[in-house]
Amino acid sequence: MKLLVLQNQVMAQLKSDAVVRQLAAKNKVTVSNAEVKTQLDQITKSAGGEAKLKEVLNKYYGWNVNDLKKKIQFQLLKQKLQDKLTSDPAYDAQAKAKAQDVLKQVQANGDFAALAKKYSHDTSAANVGELGSFGKGQMVPEFEAAAYALQPGQVSGLVKTKYGYHIIKVNSRNGDQIDASHILIKPLDFDEYLAQQTKDAKTVVFLKLDQPKASLPAQQ
Repeated sequence: MKLLVLQNQVMAQLKSDAVVRQLAAKNKVTVSNAEVKTQLDQITKSAGGEAKLKEVLNKYYGWNVNDLKKKIQFQLLKQKLQDKLTSDPAYDAQAKAKAQDVLKQVQANGDFAALAKKYSHDTSAANVGELGSFGKGQMVPEFEAAAYALQPGQVSGLVKTKYGYHIIKVNSRNGDQIDASHILIKPLDFDEYLAQQTKDAKTVVFLKLDQPKASLPAQQ
């Protein structure tokens, strides 16, 4: 049973990785050798040199440097794909429209906590939007400026940051410390988008005797 679970997990990851590569190709997202080298050089330096890096890779992962390069290339590809998709003006317009609708509900005396739990794309949604206390320099500049302009009990308009559109409510203030909640509407929740794309992808299964299955999305 454990082996079957592991096989299913591996196949699910292979499918997800293949979808990332297909989406990257479709959106003309690429990673250069120079970008991989820059990342590798940083990792090598942090590890204490090339010899130490090779030792760690072999001991803990069973990898060599080429294996690491492939991993770096894929992670950079995935990040660049995420950055490109989440900056798409079409997704931004949809997010802004949704955020405006949620703001109207808040301004119509809607329950902020309930709306945060229902609509927010941030992990704080599970905690009804509560961010807890923070001081200056702990939030991105746009969020910080909007939060510090509010008095306890007040709610902001839409605040745009690199993460999306925020609606901020200040719960209390104690000097420079602010306790606040927020609702975040992202232009694109990349993890949800990728999960849905992976789910919808058609798959072709190849079987080889005495070898594990390999399953990859079929070309669309």
